[in-house]
Amino acid sequence: YGHHLIYNGEFSLAKQQYQEILEIEPNRISAAERLEEIDTYEKNSNGSIPNPTPSPPKRIRRSRLSLILPIATILALGVLGVGHNQFFPCAQGQQKQSLFFCKPDRTRISNGDRTFFPKIKNPSRDQGIKAFKQGKYQDATKLFDKAVADNRNDPEILIYYNNARARQSGNPLSLAVVVPADKDKINVAQEILRGVAQSQHQFNKNGGLNGRLLEIVIANDAGKPEQAKEVAVGLIKNKSILGIIGHHSSKSTKAALEEYNKTDIAVITPTSTSIFLQGNNFFRGLPSDTASAKKLAVHAYNELGLRKIAIFYNNSPFSNSMREEFTKIFENLGGQIVRRISIDGTQLDGDTADTIVARSVFRDKAEAALLCPDVDHIDNALKIAQTNKELLNRTSRRRGFKRFLGCDTLYSSNILSKGGDAIKGLITVVPWFRKTSEASNFAEKAHSQWGGGVSWRTATSFDTTQAFLEALSSNPTRSTVITKLKNVNVPANDTSGYVFKFNREKERKTEPILVYVENNKFVSIL
Repeated sequence: YGHHLIYNGEFSLAKQQYQEILEIEPNRISAAERLEEIDTYEKNSNGSIPNPTPSPPKRIRRSRLSLILPIATILALGVLGVGHNQFFPCAQGQQKQSLFFCKPDRTRISNGDRTFFPKIKNPSRDQGIKAFKQGKYQDATKLFDKAVADNRNDPEILIYYNNARARQSGNPLSLAVVVPADKDKINVAQEILRGVAQSQHQFNKNGGLNGRLLEIVIANDAGKPEQAKEVAVGLIKNKSILGIIGHHSSKSTKAALEEYNKTDIAVITPTSTSIFLQGNNFFRGLPSDTASAKKLAVHAYNELGLRKIAIFYNNSPFSNSMREEFTKIFENLGGQIVRRISIDGTQLDGDTADTIVARSVFRDKAEAALLCPDVDHIDNALKIAQTNKELLNRTSRRRGFKRFLGCDTLYSSNILSKGGDAIKGLITVVPWFRKTSEASNFAEKAHSQWGGGVSWRTATSFDTTQAFLEALSSNPTRSTVITKLKNVNVPANDTSGYVFKFNREKERKTEPILVYVENNKFVSIL
């Protein structure tokens, strides 16, 4: 009957039906999902379900034929192979349940009921997920605890262990973290999750806030803008979530902010540096591209004596931001950007890397190159470095770029293994480096926790979570969290090594760090 009322646009009556169901069975998920669907339909501009055919007048009694014809039409569409998604699309953040009805898409969001890393085998984790889905939180806690012991390097399991504990204690505090947990970005996703998990585990181990433990909701945006928007919609609807940690890439963050900016939920990115990211409730847990570009440009001009540089970039919020900021600062110092070259795949196919590098070196007289790819174009940047190495080896005067400068996307163990000798001496700028004296204490704790060294993404994600925890109160709301974040001041011994506070632009006050590649390792520049 509820379905019938929704189909005929009688949303108020339909709500009453499903609310009555929930009074009898509060845990009936299908009824709760129907109420969410009705809310979505009511927000549509025409206030109706996506139905191309108007419902017949209510006072006219339907003949048997009038009932048969719609069914026959639907069957005909099915026989002809016409997808029902085309005619009856779901709203953002929902997935198709039947021909006319949608339900919230929970496949991209989890607090313990699925894994985003199925290729990592862990039977205890899988059993813990099953128990968590059944609401058996005590059993889930024990199983996740065993799963952590079996693989202490997997942050997702530690988060789920703490989530099960929080559910078992009751009335948890909730934050969400959004990561790109797909394919080639899995390592980045886990680096971010390690920082969040370490902060959560420390907080819960110390008893939480007045006995309330922290629950972390994990969301996967795959590093894709459209999926980031859909994830944002789903997280906003979960009123228990007090703040968002994420997203990873600047392009995903920019897309998601279109949704977050409509609400009063705080968003702190631990990794996105683009200057094009804006929002009333948007905070940055690391320096922006302005600070990083200044650090790199000043060093290039004053310390390295470089005067002519070529920039290799791709069309993305991060890459464009860093290119423009570096150009402005370097040219103000007296230097010259002799060429800006796109390394988007299409252009590299048309004009080979060999020709691009040779033209920059011989015709434009570039002394060095700044490689600023986003995470999707790192291989293209490495192709430029490899081509330069080949050019140096075959020219009698060993003409090529004397130096490579790089953005923080080039700081990873994968870059070292893939780049090899081609990136020897590469200088890049990062928000945190584990071998500095300030970072040593946290680096040691992180090594003990995860069984190895951690990256800057782990450090900034830890700090971002710590900032959120500092902004919580006895009865926190999304609005109180935003207010407290503006004046948050986390001491250095409670972060990855540096005081955490925001400036007027809601950007973290901290100085970027220069590192370079020596003997296939990153070393800090003092």
